[in-house]
Amino acid sequence: MKKFRFLLLLLLVQNGKIFASSKGLIFWSDLMYFKNQEEEYHLKNGSAYSRENSGKLPIKPPVDPPVKPPIPVEPIPDPSTPVAPKPVVEKYIFYNNVFYEGTDLKTSEAPLGGSLVVDMSNKIGMGSEKEGYAIENEDTISLNRLPEIQTLVGMQGSNGGTIINQSSGTINILSYGGVGMNILNEGYAENNGVINAVMPFSNNTVAIQLLGTGSIENASSGNI
Repeated sequence: MKKFRFLLLLLLVQNGKIFASSKGLIFWSDLMYFKNQEEEYHLKNGSAYSRENSGKLPIKPPVDPPVKPPIPVEPIPDPSTPVAPKPVVEKYIFYNNVFYEGTDLKTSEAPLGGSLVVDMSNKIGMGSEKEGYAIENEDTISLNRLPEIQTLVGMQGSNGGTIINQSSGTINILSYGGVGMNILNEGYAENNGVINAVMPFSNNTVAIQLLGTGSIENASSGNI
């Protein structure tokens, strides 16, 4: 009987070792399975995980810089909506080759520049080119002396324009063939001041000249 119990105990001990060894194999197999699963998960999700750096933080992949929003484009004007043109400013009074706005301008006031010298650079000192527009000389106009006969004009009215040499105005004709005041085609000329023709060139000069229709007047205060 004792022999039988000893054999039974020996058999149980041997079975227990085998079971324990089997348990250890099962446990090791499960552990490797979960490690492999963990490594596969990290690789699929972009992490540089491996058994060697399993204890370190995963390396983050590079991040692209933020994309700037596009710059807004100015809207293209609608061609069906025309832009209103700027009003045309009429300029019919000129002084020293420049036309100015206004209907009645005086040399002693802006924008005109006072006394004026007439030579080959301007040829006609000042004037008016349309009816209803007038220019008044209140300073001195000098027609420069030239080496030969050239037609220089102190003041000129054309196409109905008005020119006035006021009582304070003086026109000095020093050139061959110079004209103090001239009406071309049509207009009105009035002298209230002084028109000087310097000898010996007076035979080739004209104080007031009418070429076409219109009228000229040397007022009582005018001196030629």
